[in-house]
Amino acid sequence: MFEAKRFLVDHFRTPTELISFVRAFNHEPPKADTVYKWFSRGVLPGEWFPILLALLELDRGGPVSIAGYIK
Repeated sequence: MFEAKRFLVDHFRTPTELISFVRAFNHEPPKADTVYKWFSRGVLPGEWFPILLALLELDRGGPVSIAGYIK
């Protein structure tokens, strides 16, 4: 199992910060209520996961490891 909620909190802290992060890269983020559901339910849709990983990589200058989020 992938610990999506912990990944979201570790890398974006809050839904509002995730939305701001995506916008900072000139991408249209999902609606706020959608992102709030990701955090509350601990899920991350498959279509958004690679986008967030790519944006984190661009922001940090290197790949982001997800190995620590696998149970």
